[in-house]
Amino acid sequence: MLLPDLVGNPTRHLRIDESWADGIHRDLIASQLFGGRPGNLTRIGLGTFVDPRLEGGKVNEPARRHAPDYVALEQLDGEDFMLYRSFQIDVGIFRASSVDQDGNCSHEDEAVMLDSLAIAQAAHNSGGLVICQAKRLVPRGTINPKQVTVPGCLIDLVVEAPDPERQHRMTDGTFLDPVYISSASETELPRAPYSTRLAIGRRAIRFLHQGDVVNIGTGIPGDSVGPALSEAGLSDDVTLTVESGVYGGVPAGGVDFGITAHPRAIISHASQFDFYNGGGLDATFMGAGQIDEQGNVNVSRLGGRVIGAGGFIDITQSARLVCFCFMLAGKNQKFVPQVEHLTFSADQARKRHQQVRYVTEKAVFGLAPAGLELLEIAPGLDVTKLLAEVPFKISVS
Repeated sequence: MLLPDLVGNPTRHLRIDESWADGIHRDLIASQLFGGRPGNLTRIGLGTFVDPRLEGGKVNEPARRHAPDYVALEQLDGEDFMLYRSFQIDVGIFRASSVDQDGNCSHEDEAVMLDSLAIAQAAHNSGGLVICQAKRLVPRGTINPKQVTVPGCLIDLVVEAPDPERQHRMTDGTFLDPVYISSASETELPRAPYSTRLAIGRRAIRFLHQGDVVNIGTGIPGDSVGPALSEAGLSDDVTLTVESGVYGGVPAGGVDFGITAHPRAIISHASQFDFYNGGGLDATFMGAGQIDEQGNVNVSRLGGRVIGAGGFIDITQSARLVCFCFMLAGKNQKFVPQVEHLTFSADQARKRHQQVRYVTEKAVFGLAPAGLELLEIAPGLDVTKLLAEVPFKISVS
């Protein structure tokens, strides 16, 4: 309800990439009051809307006019970097499955860990208020020390959910299902019926190699890549991950995106992005809102509606292979002369020597030195008619 109003809203709104939030938590854990870090220095975000040479993450006019600059461009050894400045946190809110009388928290019913510990530590070290929503309260000594995810000394206030089925669900679509927090020896999907989305997934997985560590994004990738791998008998050949911190299993789609059935491991959100941004990803499959003639991609603002980037910027600037999956025949035109918002920078991808593919139900395109090129077309389709659907020139390999 809030998102469509951000651009014209009189309050100041800032949109940042996901690992910046993780970095802020870490910087505040090492509090500036005691010689800690002033911010997070990284290449992530260069050339996108969070770059201070573009918007600096300020998505509306009040922010551009009045908000402080939280992002700065710095040079180190002649190279450009982004400095994401840390700031104090007044209130940190997270949730836990069980909280004992001392405030110790555990997450046994949660499908993901996210940043509960980092949020609590950062808010505590900022002198802020730390609030935990508890699914249930348990007696002192009930939680095994190795199962404690957030120590009680960090907690200021615990709020027990009076109606957990409504207020403390595992996801929007699921109250509690053990399949999302338990492992299994076999995680193959039943054969999915043919669909346009599955066809895109089939094309996309051909770029993978045995042993690849893969990130799956929401939308078409989340709905199609897992089923396509299962159909091809390749599920055990690669490791699927989700930015929330999940490894392995069968990715859930729709409103349950971010979790998997029978995961092999669940780590913290911050640790996942450390791995991603450190170059651990061989490939990522992402959706796309708009693509322009340079190969830039927008997913963060469409039709004036601010959506946000989530972990999109971090992941697409870190993976060796970036594969955008979308439908050409969808209700909205994907190819546009110029993207409304710059969430993926084609120039940065070229500088990083990333392999970039744009996979659709009709054709596969690649990022070329100067724009896009057509690499493959579906059987029975006419190249001339296909290119006529695109409002700019595309070379043919």
